[in-house]
Amino acid sequence: MSDNVALVSRGAVAVVVAACALSTSCARDHSDANAECKRQLAAKLDAVAACEAAFAGAANVDTARSLVLAYTARGDDALAALAARNPGGPIAAEIWHRRGYKLSGAAGLAAFERALALRGTDPLGQVRELLAISARHEVNDDVLAALAIDARAFDIAMSTGDAIAIAHARVAFATELSILGDNVGAARMLADAVEHLPADDAAFLPAGLTLLGAIEYNRGHPRLARDAWRRAEATNEPRTVSAAHRNQVDNALRAGDLAEAAALVATDPVKATATHALYEARVALGRGDAAMATTWCERGLAKTDDVETRAMLESANGEALARQGSDAGAIAALERSIRAWDSELEKLELDELKQWAQSDEDRRAPYEHLFGIYARGGRALDALAVAQQYTARAFVDGLASRSVSDTGASAMQVAHAEGERAVALQHVARSLRASKSSKLPSAAELGAALLRSVVWTYFVADGELWLVALDRGDATIDDLGPLAAIRADLDAALAFDDAALDRLGERLAPAPRWHDLDSNTIVHIAAVAPLDRLPFVALRRARRRWIEHAAFAYVPNAAVLVALAAERPHHEAAVVIGDPRADLPGARAEAERIAAHLSVAARLGPAATIQTVLSAGNTELLAIASHADVTPGGASLRLADGNVTTGDIIDRGLAPSEAVLTSCASAATDADAWGALAGAFLAAGTPNVIASRWALDDTISAQLVADFFAADGAHHPAIALAAAQRAAIAHQVPVSAWAGLVALGTGDNAKELQ
Repeated sequence: MSDNVALVSRGAVAVVVAACALSTSCARDHSDANAECKRQLAAKLDAVAACEAAFAGAANVDTARSLVLAYTARGDDALAALAARNPGGPIAAEIWHRRGYKLSGAAGLAAFERALALRGTDPLGQVRELLAISARHEVNDDVLAALAIDARAFDIAMSTGDAIAIAHARVAFATELSILGDNVGAARMLADAVEHLPADDAAFLPAGLTLLGAIEYNRGHPRLARDAWRRAEATNEPRTVSAAHRNQVDNALRAGDLAEAAALVATDPVKATATHALYEARVALGRGDAAMATTWCERGLAKTDDVETRAMLESANGEALARQGSDAGAIAALERSIRAWDSELEKLELDELKQWAQSDEDRRAPYEHLFGIYARGGRALDALAVAQQYTARAFVDGLASRSVSDTGASAMQVAHAEGERAVALQHVARSLRASKSSKLPSAAELGAALLRSVVWTYFVADGELWLVALDRGDATIDDLGPLAAIRADLDAALAFDDAALDRLGERLAPAPRWHDLDSNTIVHIAAVAPLDRLPFVALRRARRRWIEHAAFAYVPNAAVLVALAAERPHHEAAVVIGDPRADLPGARAEAERIAAHLSVAARLGPAATIQTVLSAGNTELLAIASHADVTPGGASLRLADGNVTTGDIIDRGLAPSEAVLTSCASAATDADAWGALAGAFLAAGTPNVIASRWALDDTISAQLVADFFAADGAHHPAIALAAAQRAAIAHQVPVSAWAGLVALGTGDNAKELQ
């Protein structure tokens, strides 16, 4: 067939394909033609004849792509002639597909959608166009639309059984899940995708390997991250090579392998950039050459206006200046870094903030460095102010629910659940930004507002654990040593190992902290990860539990405590809700006991409605005994006619003087101690919450709650809970059965903080 011969019509192609189905030699001939087509394309020869022969034998996505590429190589006129002869079918679809990549904005998206319409019933062609459409939505920051389209592509690819199409869809789907903060789901999608992609797959293999490395890095698996990034670099895709190379520098620095980091920086393929200067600075810091690190940071700052790059350079420079003894210069640099990060974060919705501080060392670093400077200088109030700024972000982040991906769910089900979660979180983010809990007082204002309070703030800075203690206006700071030294005890304490609880009880609050404390003193605990899940009340000193020395209330940070202490009107009587779905007889009995104690009628079964809860914002006390669920939209209370979510609580400003939540694990989710109903009530302005951090035995829980109300829990919740827990200790109730019930917030409804 010569180059000038017209393309075989679609009808003729159908006849040829039908004939080939009956002849193995014909199939072999056309397979050979396809190989020749690709060989000539690779050699940049005039491959039209060979590609036409291949297409005549198998009119599929691959051969259509090869044919269009062959005509494209001959120029626009040749491609236009091909398009005129083939207004429909796979060839036209392929031409519109290529046009989509050349056009921007809505025009490019429309081209891909037209290509999709021309794919007819060809599933592999549909997958290809859907992934292109998804990528265009992602570029336009419409992640939810991209996720839904990727889910559709994935389900179609799975129906074909084509390993490469499935792998492509997995990589695309995993990208959206990662953007939405679901790294667990993304890792599942990538688990075997990259193993099914050919080495010359320039579109999906580099992206999949790069993302896999990032996920493993954030999950604390440096070797797996390095392996993925090395493979990504080996693809030789230009944009991937540089990114993968520099990611390996981060990985080596985190692993403490300075020699590997230095070698990688020395072979950086792109050296005349601010990012290269940043890595040179980090290697210099690793070598102890702070002056050289400053030199590199200054070079990098002079080369870029990118906000994130400048934030990282300022952070590294702050660390370097501090090591050189220039605290003033270091403080200024670190404050610039924090302002830069905050300016970027204010533009984002909550789903994009998910775990930003906990998972990204670059963002966390300036807070830690600045805190460390103030802490080492004994400037307790200034250090506390930095901790407030950091933990305010962590509190907002904590209201995000855990991953909703499920290995048993279809891609469409996962996409729907992730979309529901993202919409709910965006709603929560808008509400939180207008709430009092998001406002940060200055260090001086913080100290003045807490003149009658005792607040212990635990903060980790550069691997060192610190305790900032505010004791009735007097701020002091303790260096509690390396965090690494107590990690094993922290893990053991979660299993209520008494030896670990003894060691932590002595270490986490030195003897001077206990002076002037008594059983009616409320100590407010604010702790960052990994101490945020520690059962402080169960720790021991002098052979007694902490709860036997004082009462305790947990707060996200001291700034939130100040916001919660503001006066607010409460005019209505208590509301008690129980057993909404008539499936919790223990909850019904508990609600009846609480209602009797408070002299009100319990709202049980069908009367325990959403409206009953949402209208209780001005009550003195709201008590709810029901199931608590973790849904795509976050933690929720299960009621007779539906669920009340964290977003509902915050948006409606549901803020009774006190909320008593005796549902299962109402103060915790799988992801974070504040990412639940209790955190939502605090964010909405409820000054006091009693909730459980894990499921409790019904009988023991009922006794704890009864003892709590008998000790005037409606007015002095933290002190009353301490009394109930001391009674449990006296009756030798296992610590795991009572320590999960916690007081959150101010701890007292009957007195002001100052």
